Amino acid sequence: MNVDWEEYFKVSFHPINQNQLLDARNTTGRVDSAPNGMLVVVEPKYLPNLPHQIKIKGFAVEVMKTAYDRGHDPIEFTMVHINKKLKKLNCPGGRLMLAHKSGEEKSSISFFIKHNLHYQERGLKRFRATVLESYGKFWMMKF
Repeated sequence: MNVDWEEYFKVSFHPINQNQLLDARNTTGRVDSAPNGMLVVVEPKYLPNLPHQIKIKGFAVEVMKTAYDRGHDPIEFTMVHINKKLKKLNCPGGRLMLAHKSGEEKSSISFFIKHNLHYQERGLKRFRATVLESYGKFWMMKF
């Protein structure tokens, strides 16, 4: 679609420790409270003027490399193995991508990136994503 995706979707970044994804209530007492990465959440905005609210049926995100990467991946998807909605893709040329596991409707998509606690402050847009509601209705985003 050729519309501003930011009118329809919210992308939020939450500094957390990756172990909170495994033990959110810290029942073991061993989860460090110091963040070591960001939980990225993509979700449709509630728009009362729409005849039906947007649901996510498909999602793919790619890390966009920069000249400053110096041969390593500055973004790591360390907890994708526990993600119920996304999987890591094996892409040619070392491209780093995630995509949806199923075409079932999703109210949100989230993934964890290790380190990068100052991602938003730096103002870089390192992710290119496609969000699909149907085959004829999708949004391209950079965040």
